[in-house]
Amino acid sequence: MDPDDGLAATPLLRIRITLFDNGTAVGVLVQHAITDIEGIVAFMRAWSRCARGGDISPRQDRWAPASTIEEEAPERWAPSEKPPEFVGVAQKIRTEDCCVLPLPASTLAALKAAAGESSEPYASTDDVLTARVWRALVVCRLAQLGLPISKAGTTCCLRAANVRQVLGLSKDYAGNATTDICTELPAKELLGARVGAVAGKLRADLLATRTPDRVQARGAFFRGAQKMRQRIRKRFDEN
Repeated sequence: MDPDDGLAATPLLRIRITLFDNGTAVGVLVQHAITDIEGIVAFMRAWSRCARGGDISPRQDRWAPASTIEEEAPERWAPSEKPPEFVGVAQKIRTEDCCVLPLPASTLAALKAAAGESSEPYASTDDVLTARVWRALVVCRLAQLGLPISKAGTTCCLRAANVRQVLGLSKDYAGNATTDICTELPAKELLGARVGAVAGKLRADLLATRTPDRVQARGAFFRGAQKMRQRIRKRFDEN
C-alpha cells in the first residue's frame, strides 16, 4: 500500500476474496511500515495453515528488551513534522513513467565481471547493479535540475536490507524485518569512481550496519519514538 496517504483512517490491511467456479483468489494490500515481502508470505502461509486446521501459535521474537540496549537512530532518520526537503523541486523530478528493464543472468554476470575488483573481499551482483543504477540516477537528476557536477554536492543511496537471519527470526515471523543501509558519496566522486569501487563501498556499509547490536539499537530508537508519539521521517537535501 505505497505510497501511504498519511491519514490515520488509512487501513493497515485490506483483503479481497474473489470466488470463481473452479477456485478462489485472495488479494492482500498491506502497509509497508508493518511488514515486508517475506512477512506477507509468512502471513499468507499462516492463514493457509489455519484454514486447514494447522497450528499458528505465535513464535517468540528475538527483540531485546528496550532497557538493555542503547538507542541508535539510522542515518537520515530524525523526529520531524516538516515536509520533505525536496518539495521545491518535486515538479521537476516527478514523473508517472515506469521503466522495466529485464536483465538476464548472462547480462548480470557480464556487468559484474566488467565492474572490476572492489574494495571489499566480496561484492555481490546486487552491489554492482546498485552502483550502476545509483550513478545513472545521479546523471538523470543533474540533467533534470540543470545542475553542473561541481554544484551537485553529496548523494545518498538508501537500500533496504533483510535482518531476519541477523536477529534469528523464524520463517513464520510476519512483521517487517528490514533496515535502511545508507551510503553517501560526493556526486563527483561517485561518477568518477570505478563501478567496482562503488560496489565495495555499498558492501562495506551493508556489513557495518547489518549486525545484531546495531539492528537492536535501531529497533530501540523506533520503539522509543513510538512511545513518545514522535513522527520520524528521513531527512534529505533540497535536490
